[in-house]
This record gives sequence, C-alpha cells and structure tokens, in this order.
Amino acid sequence: IELTYHAAAGYADCVIPRPNAPLHYFVQAVDPTGNVALALDHSRPFTAISGATPDPMDWGDLPEPYATTDAAAGPWHIIVKDAPYLGSAPPTGAADGQPSFYADRDGSDNGVGRAAGLGHTDGGWSNGAVIDGHGGALTVQLSAADACLGAFFDFDGSDSLTAVPLRNNSGGVIGQPLAPGTYTFYFDVPAGTFTGSGTNPLIYARFRVTSPRRETCTDSAAYSSAAPALDGEVEDYAWEFTPNALATHTLRGNGGALWGGLLLLGSGLVWSAAAYRRRRASAK
Repeated sequence: IELTYHAAAGYADCVIPRPNAPLHYFVQAVDPTGNVALALDHSRPFTAISGATPDPMDWGDLPEPYATTDAAAGPWHIIVKDAPYLGSAPPTGAADGQPSFYADRDGSDNGVGRAAGLGHTDGGWSNGAVIDGHGGALTVQLSAADACLGAFFDFDGSDSLTAVPLRNNSGGVIGQPLAPGTYTFYFDVPAGTFTGSGTNPLIYARFRVTSPRRETCTDSAAYSSAAPALDGEVEDYAWEFTPNALATHTLRGNGGALWGGLLLLGSGLVWSAAAYRRRRASAK
C-alpha cells in the first residue's frame, strides 16, 4: 500500500483494508530514486489486531447508478468517536450502501435541510448565481468537532454528481474548516435546471463531512463524492420542486417518510405526497 502525500497540507495517508485477522506491516519512506529515506523501527514489522468485527461504517443511499455501494466504489466513512457529523446524532453503521429511489434508507440522515433561496419566501430556488440574487440555499447542522464539508448535486438528471461550492449570501465561497453549529449556505443553480414547464424535477444531493488535517481541508475526502474517509459522515437526499422552482415537499427525511401535507400551487391544483409517489413510479 502506498501513502498519498498531500504537499500543501504536509501529511501523508492511506486507507488500509479492514482484515479479520492480524495485520502485519512496517513503514518506510522512499525517495524518488528508490533509496530508503526513513524506516520506522528499522523496518521490523508492527502488528495491529483488528479483531473479527470490522469498524462500523457509514454509507450513502442514493439510487443506482450513482456510486453508493461498495461494488460501485461508493463513499464510506469509518465511524469514529468525537469526529464531526451532520445533524443531531452520530451516524449509524451499515454493511454497505443502500440504494433507494428516494434516498431514504438511512434513517439517521437529518443534518441538511432545504431553505429558501435569495428573493424567495416560499422555500424555492431559482436558476442563476447567488451574487446576482438567485440560486438555492440550505440549512446545515454540524456537530461534535470542526469539519470539512462537501456538497454535490445532480441538477440536470445526468445520474452524476458535481461538486458545488457553498457560499454566503453575498456570493463569496465560505472558508473551511467549519466549527460546530447551524448554518445557512447558498449556492449557484445552473441555467436550465428549472424550465418553468413540464414535470417536477427531482434533484439528488450528497453531503459529506470529515475532520480537517493539520487545521486545513486541502485534499479532504469530503471534497469527493465517492472517496473513502477515515471519519465523518455521508448523507444523501432527494428533493422535489415544481418546474418553476417553487418548493413542494422534501422526499428525504428522518426515517425516509414522505411529507403528508398538501400544497396549493399557483395554478390552483392541490397535490399530495401520495399522489406524487404514484406519478413518479409511473414515470420510471
């Protein structure tokens, strides 16, 4: 196993497979010409006993074909005490990712909520940049420790996630790491996301937190939608909007339940969560 050196942050790391038997290893540093520059304990093996039970891990629950399961190289986080997490409670362990259409298999996901974008009082978002008074917004609860936070969206229904910079309400990119607390973040929404007509867009999103290394988030696994992480949490969400970006109901919630409330749209039509479930199922 080779360690990855992060020059800007000044550290090297790697992910060691989780064996169910003793793991023997030694550590040495080799310069570019192949000479051993440093060897710990004269290269004699150390022994680490992992035990019969692998460390508990947190996985995502976005549907296929997003990278969610181990087989699809989906993201996982080792659950570590006192590490940062999203929401009001630490993540719960799972054996693998749990793909689901509504991203509702992980009942502990409650750290991110949809908020009204600039210029909206109805919870809606709009195409465009935050600096121009448009875009979307989120509330995020960070708990336990300083964190690096990454956000990823599929705005165009391409079944792929794109990293989205989180901003303040003036459009500036937020600084990281972030202290524990509850925040409102804003972000740009690409042109064409909300068309003003047709079917309601269903937007998938993924959020990840990890501990900073040497007080920096450079090269953090949280900034990748799928890289493994040595601590922290991943939370996946599915959000529905009307075509003109007026907010309706959040499909993703604690325990995975849909909202049951009714919403009166501008056209005078009333939609329920149950009706939406049937329509989306038939659309698939």
